[in-house]
Amino acid sequence: MLEDEYAYYKNRSQSELLETLARLTEQQKRNGELDAASMEETYRMLSPMLSDSQRQTLRELLDALK
Repeated sequence: MLEDEYAYYKNRSQSELLETLARLTEQQKRNGELDAASMEETYRMLSPMLSDSQRQTLRELLDALK
């Protein structure tokens, strides 16, 4: 399953990935499956693996989605 998702998303543009993330985040928030604390935990887990630029983009995106 994870390999299928990777194959689906690996050739997508940044804007396509951001649109998908925004859509899925909004859906999870509506369903009560995601809150600000969960998004912060995701940021803390991912940020060490990202470049400064990627970290800044993720921070901006999460702030906009809260």
